[in-house]
Amino acid sequence: ITKEDSIQCVTCKKNLHSYCAGYTEVSFKKLSSNTKSRFSCEYCLLSTSKTKLKMNLSPSRDNKLEEIMTSMNFLSDQFDSFNSKIDSVLNEIKALKAENSKITLENMKLNSEINSLKIKFDELEQYNLRNCIEFKGIPKTLNENCSDIIQSIAKKVNCNVIVNSAYRIVTKENNSGILIAELNSLETKNDLLHKIKKIKLNANMIANCWSQDDKVFCNERLTKFRRLLFAKTRAICKEKQYKYVWTSNAEVLVRKDDGSKILKIKSELDINKLLHFDELALFLESNNCDFDVIVLSETWLSHDYKFILNGYQSLNSLGKFNKSDGVTKLIKEQVNLISVRDNIISNCNSLELNLKLIILCILFLVGIYRSPNDNVDVFMSNLESFLINNTNNNLNKFIICGDINIDTSNISVLATEYQNILSFSRFVPCINNFTRSVNNSNSCIDHILTKNVETSDISSYIIKCNITDHYATALFIRNNSSIKDCIDYLPKTKYKIDFIHLNMLIKTENWDTYLNSTSIDESFEKFNLKINEFINLSSSKYIVNNHKNNNKKLKDWITNGLTVSIRKRNHLACTLKKRPFDKNFKLKYIKYRNLLTHLIKKAKLLHYQNKISNAGNDVKKLWNIIKEVSGKKTNIYTINQIRDNSGNLITNNVEICNIFNKHFSKVGPTIENNIKSSGFNFKPFEYL
Repeated sequence: ITKEDSIQCVTCKKNLHSYCAGYTEVSFKKLSSNTKSRFSCEYCLLSTSKTKLKMNLSPSRDNKLEEIMTSMNFLSDQFDSFNSKIDSVLNEIKALKAENSKITLENMKLNSEINSLKIKFDELEQYNLRNCIEFKGIPKTLNENCSDIIQSIAKKVNCNVIVNSAYRIVTKENNSGILIAELNSLETKNDLLHKIKKIKLNANMIANCWSQDDKVFCNERLTKFRRLLFAKTRAICKEKQYKYVWTSNAEVLVRKDDGSKILKIKSELDINKLLHFDELALFLESNNCDFDVIVLSETWLSHDYKFILNGYQSLNSLGKFNKSDGVTKLIKEQVNLISVRDNIISNCNSLELNLKLIILCILFLVGIYRSPNDNVDVFMSNLESFLINNTNNNLNKFIICGDINIDTSNISVLATEYQNILSFSRFVPCINNFTRSVNNSNSCIDHILTKNVETSDISSYIIKCNITDHYATALFIRNNSSIKDCIDYLPKTKYKIDFIHLNMLIKTENWDTYLNSTSIDESFEKFNLKINEFINLSSSKYIVNNHKNNNKKLKDWITNGLTVSIRKRNHLACTLKKRPFDKNFKLKYIKYRNLLTHLIKKAKLLHYQNKISNAGNDVKKLWNIIKEVSGKKTNIYTINQIRDNSGNLITNNVEICNIFNKHFSKVGPTIENNIKSSGFNFKPFEYL
């Protein structure tokens, strides 16, 4: 018998083999040293009289046991009540989730209805303008007869027309204004348009006293929405080198060249396709790009246009059409944006953002687009003035980026002067290679420049992509600070729309006054005001706390594999919000989510099983595990003062400890004396 396989009887002191003592090899190894020290062999257990172990309990002890049992039953009832409350809370959460899903669907439905109403209003307005035609470039005279002018134009092109009404409206862009005529039929309007477009109409053809240099343009009359859409489409198609842009039957049409198909432009979403925004979003998603700020040039977007990219807010700066082509910046919603300034440098389009990166560190990010047709000397002078007056603060960081259209790859007087201006203000270039390659011609016209940024913290790249004829440039700045310093955690005010109330207001409103109005523009404006009024009446304000502890410690049972799976689940959830009606994708997400939930529960179960096994017979560790699982927190009390037996107030910590020590050291003997003096009858141990 070896020492490892033997066990000693605590009564007769004999050593027995574990198998002879009635243990298997596995169960013997699991025995703790405390259990082995209390082992008694079978002979000693049989020979020991049980009558020696007698213990009589007093009635007071019985009462105490009953009180303990009552307390245990009370705790059990409380635990059952707690479980029922948890179940009710979970049911309420499920009901709230269902209600939230219902409200979301109603929101989408109402948005769809509002958009369809806007489309119907626009179609109704355009239908009322179906026989209208407009002329630009006709000089304005006193006491003119607009109907006679239209008849003169019709006679010039050999077209018989009947003019129902004709009038002139004055615009800011054109002093002569626009002459609008309503003809008797759609066929007459189309015939007149077709014949006028065959000749190059000028003012002299209408009246001999007018100059031949005054060109006259004739088009079908469009609604305000379609006029703006046509203007934006023309500007973008000119930049993207589309050969044909025109309107036909009040529809905006484009065509790349003679061999390509005709595209209809119905909304700004269709313009996005021409601007390659869809390709940009696909490029960012497919390459897992997570930029804090994205700068786009030549976007042709006005201030009120909001380019939607998930997780970003957009800001636009646009000068005049056909001059400055616009700069757009997409900023992550979590980034703390302090201020915005646009058009801060003349003869170019510019947009400056003031961002808070870390404590006591402010970043000024300036995006620039300079058209190659602008005066470069004036631009250089304005750029130098801007750098001298705005970038002298050494505590702040500065970044200038964009399409400057000055090639720094070739040695020239212009490039040298440009680089000298930047060097004088201590700006460091980060891009030193080709950013555009067209017809075997390479140039570096897209620049990124930094100031007061450590070069060791900078990494810059040129990303070759086919979205435009320019390559993308990227700048990464290492940030050793906590992300908490970069995010604005201040509470923000938001508004929640009660769509049930909004739907009720829309249904109960009498819309006949809007539909029967003679002025379409006035009716549309009233409709918009009424919809906005209903939305304000149905909205309630609430405060949102933006603080999110994204850096909290993960649970011990969350492995790296589970972390990756959780991120994928969250990504699928975000995608599902964009595609709520895709049943196949929703089924895929639900299966993945349920499987991941099952794996997380299993990992948690295995974690605590191992923890309990490692705790062994250590009661203290077991109770800590129970508290950890149940989520019970241990309250820590600090005793600053206590009264002694004489009633004196004690505040000294050492004296307080001595009083407690003296009290608890006498607890055992005191209980023993109380038991002996109570005179209760002892009962056998088996009675318990």
